[in-house]
Amino acid sequence: MIVLDYTQYACWCKCPWLWLEKYARNIQRRRDNSFGSDSSLTIGSLVHSGIENYWRTGKPEIPTEKIDELNPTLEALQLGQYCVQEWVRTYSGDRWKVVTVEKPLYKELSKSEVIMAKVDSVLEVDVETVLTDGWGIEPIVLEPGVWIQEYKTK
Repeated sequence: MIVLDYTQYACWCKCPWLWLEKYARNIQRRRDNSFGSDSSLTIGSLVHSGIENYWRTGKPEIPTEKIDELNPTLEALQLGQYCVQEWVRTYSGDRWKVVTVEKPLYKELSKSEVIMAKVDSVLEVDVETVLTDGWGIEPIVLEPGVWIQEYKTK
């Protein structure tokens, strides 16, 4: 059975041959990260890891293991830390209950193919809650119920 996450799916849509080499055959281009990485993927991974760490431990920080794994540039690390701090300042608190974070969801496409996506967080909102949209243009109103939250760093 093949399990595809969104990154693999996007790779497949862009170039099936690249997906075959990268994921099925595990052949990847060698990169020189001796000076650190500042890619969007690195920054996004830092932020996701920091937010997940916050929900699991109450500490709004990026775990050392993730920093060591990704080897970000100083600027990328500072941006990731800033995004985590701002996310916590904006979205945390007692306004809702966090049901789960980084939860994988699977959907069978055929008997031999399954696609997987990760939900950043599932929240339970007890009372109507008004948030800003991040641009200060239009408020976002959360009615009581269960909400799925997806956050992006771009």
